[in-house]
Amino acid sequence: GDTLRLFYNEVFFVYGKTGQWQSAFRLLDQMREVGMEPNSQNYTGALSACAKSKMPAWEPALALLSLMQEQEGLDVHPYSYNAVISACAKASEWSLVKGLIETMRSTGVDIRAETFNAVLDGDLPLTSAMATFEQMLEQNVAPDGHSYHNLLRLCRRDQNWETALKVLGYMNEGRPAMYAAADEGE
Repeated sequence: GDTLRLFYNEVFFVYGKTGQWQSAFRLLDQMREVGMEPNSQNYTGALSACAKSKMPAWEPALALLSLMQEQEGLDVHPYSYNAVISACAKASEWSLVKGLIETMRSTGVDIRAETFNAVLDGDLPLTSAMATFEQMLEQNVAPDGHSYHNLLRLCRRDQNWETALKVLGYMNEGRPAMYAAADEGE
């Protein structure tokens, strides 16, 4: 049982990295057919495939997340939500993104920088990215280097140096732990 589950996990990992969500969903069905109930890691692998899909796959991601939430005893990890948030952000489904973050907050699911980075990774308008960043700060989630990188990437894309300076100001004020640790090593 455990060895077989490890093999399934490896296949989900590949599907997750390559965006093959239909194959990942079929694999969930195959697991059930052989009497093995998918676990949180399996579902998260399928959700990651939705997030990495070249074609919008936010609808199947939301449906699978809903299925996970209905299953008794199944923990829905932050990674599961982050994958669905990423899939929704890629499709510019901003109201769904906000709703998912609110659901995480209200149900006590740990919201981390990775949650907001799932949004900031997209090709969203700079004003939306800055609003997402402000929401991150309001919820006391510390931005990381990836957060700042994405904001500066969007500033560069839009050739908006004023906002880039504002982001650099946030970096200097907030000083993410990675920068503070680097300074201590000097």
